[in-house]
Amino acid sequence: MKVTSHTTLVVGKAGKSEQVPPGTPVDIDDDEAKDLIARGIAAKVGKAETKPAEKEPKEPQGGKPPADPQGSKPPVDGGKQP
Repeated sequence: MKVTSHTTLVVGKAGKSEQVPPGTPVDIDDDEAKDLIARGIAAKVGKAETKPAEKEPKEPQGGKPPADPQGSKPPVDGGKQP
């Protein structure tokens, strides 16, 4: 089964093992893959799984500024409250 790991995996047999960095798809034994997935260490690679294209950040859209509920004129009474 093909999985991608969230940590570095050491795969292969003693003496002929290799390290697989996180995020790299690797084909391992089904039982081992299921165990890693169950423990949250790896995720199964699906047939249609591809990395989504990076989206460009959206710029804020223009428009009217928020309306000033009190207007831009100072209060006639100097702002004093009774």
